[in-house]
Amino acid sequence: MDIKKMTTAGALHYVLETFTEHREIKCVFEPYKNQPVDGPNAGPAPAPWTVTCNPDSEFKDHVKKVEVPHTAVVKNCFHCKGKGHVKCKNCKGDGDKSCDSCNGTGSVNVMNAEGQPEDSVCPHCTGGKVKCSTCGGDGKVKCPVCDGHKNLKQFIQMTCAFKNEKDDFVHEKSDLPDHLIKDVKGELVFEQVVPQVNPITGYSVDDINKNSARLIEKHRGSYNDKRKLKQRHQLRAVPVSEIEYHWKDVKDRYWVYGKEHKVHAPTYPQQSCCTVL
Repeated sequence: MDIKKMTTAGALHYVLETFTEHREIKCVFEPYKNQPVDGPNAGPAPAPWTVTCNPDSEFKDHVKKVEVPHTAVVKNCFHCKGKGHVKCKNCKGDGDKSCDSCNGTGSVNVMNAEGQPEDSVCPHCTGGKVKCSTCGGDGKVKCPVCDGHKNLKQFIQMTCAFKNEKDDFVHEKSDLPDHLIKDVKGELVFEQVVPQVNPITGYSVDDINKNSARLIEKHRGSYNDKRKLKQRHQLRAVPVSEIEYHWKDVKDRYWVYGKEHKVHAPTYPQQSCCTVL
């Protein structure tokens, strides 16, 4: 291979992130096992956005669920009516089932000593019935809702969904696909983390100034059903080299990009060949 020309350039990758929170409330229940109950007698229930629910980490999607204070009450389980048990579905509450070995007849056909068939008492059951394997013959099982505790703790649960909304822009002059720049390492040129960022101004590449303003304006007009907790924007410089080469009768080019020196060579004549730069 004959390397004819190497052009070293750089790509710029601008990223804007808006870290948001959305809250929803709903009534839920859990088995009451003598755990603390923060009920209305302790005071009025606070409004959803006044309840403390801090993110575990910023700029990462995750969900947290918290109990809204002063909303808990203890009630009889609606499923078992406070009994702690319900009818066994396997035996329909009878405690036993028809024997599979004799089909519920209580007898099976066997060969006697003379080799003749005759009826005999089924050794697997009593009168064609076997004890239910699910309930052990009781005809009832532990209530799956209250877990056998007869009562439920009912309360308002708030779901806090933290989501990182992200947009970016790549400034790159060669024919290297822009999406390749987004996933490689580069040098951090600028970063800012504040409640609300302002557009980059006065940067030497005007495309960065314009697209910073464009994306920030987009985020300001979006996500209005959520609380915007914090914003972060950063600018990275990613190295890119374009190499022109001749190989036999082929004149073509490939790219080396990122601090990892990744290679993009979609038309390279020998795909199994490795080049280390």
